[in-house]
Amino acid sequence: TGGRIVTMPAEQHDATLALTSHLPHLLSSLAARQITREMLDLVGTGWLDTTRVAAGDADLWTAIVSENRDAILSAIEQSRSDLDTLQTIVNQGDDAALRTWLDAAKQIRQSAQP
Repeated sequence: TGGRIVTMPAEQHDATLALTSHLPHLLSSLAARQITREMLDLVGTGWLDTTRVAAGDADLWTAIVSENRDAILSAIEQSRSDLDTLQTIVNQGDDAALRTWLDAAKQIRQSAQP
């Protein structure tokens, strides 16, 4: 099936999955929740790609969050800090810093090997 076995301590597993699976799902749901029905006619493929996982089963994701609450809360705090940095960059109109921020994200995304 193409799976890889990775051995790590349980705490590292929880922290890693919080950032690579659980938080992205919640952020996808957040993005979906910000759109009103009237806006749906204007969404494009970027929004559809970003919110694809928001269509997941709510009961399953409630259970996942319940079982991984501490790791997810840590991931949210990390994201809050990163979002504050992004807000500062945008607020200051620092296009060079924004380009650097976006390029770093792009490099990480392009390095991903599913």
